[in-house]
Amino acid sequence: VEPGSAASLAGILKALKQGRVEKNSLVVAVLTGHGLKDPDLAIKSSANIYKVSSQKQEVFDLVKRLINHED
Repeated sequence: VEPGSAASLAGILKALKQGRVEKNSLVVAVLTGHGLKDPDLAIKSSANIYKVSSQKQEVFDLVKRLINHED
């Protein structure tokens, strides 16, 4: 993983230490070294595109549906 991408993992660890993330929570982070964090490249490379607003609950609901293979 490249350093800029590793920042997401560092942020998760910091949030865990601060008590902002509960132990054993499901957390998603993008860790890449080859460009998938570039939105345009990710869209071109993805079979499924899901658009949601920046509302936290809408993002959580989509992630939950995808984890449960409901979509």
